[in-house]
Amino acid sequence: MDEAKIISIREELEAELTWRENELKLLKNQLVKIQSKKEQNIYRKSLVVMLYAHYEGFCNFAFQTYVIAINEERLLRKQVNNYLAAASMHQEFTLFENEEFKERQFKKIFGQKPPEDRKLFKLSKRKYLLDALEF
Repeated sequence: MDEAKIISIREELEAELTWRENELKLLKNQLVKIQSKKEQNIYRKSLVVMLYAHYEGFCNFAFQTYVIAINEERLLRKQVNNYLAAASMHQEFTLFENEEFKERQFKKIFGQKPPEDRKLFKLSKRKYLLDALEF
């Protein structure tokens, strides 16, 4: 990833964080305008909820920004760390873990009613997973 792209991502993250921090400061400053201690405590509870919402929103934004940037690089799985490779294979792992999944080649060879041979079925699923690994 070139330096200009990294700077652009950082600017996006900083802008997102800045507006969130400014909004939280504004809300916190409203607390001094509340006279009653009871109402202040109620307001503080709502501030905690807003803090959590902003934290969650920022983390989601940052993660999505990161995912988009990585995808734009068009990297192969062998070029990234195992965590990213595993995350990119969510669909393949889900199908692999599904007991009912029959790989296309398995269906092509045996038709819509393949034999109930567990070993053959297991081999077919393993082949499917290896195909997805892009060796």
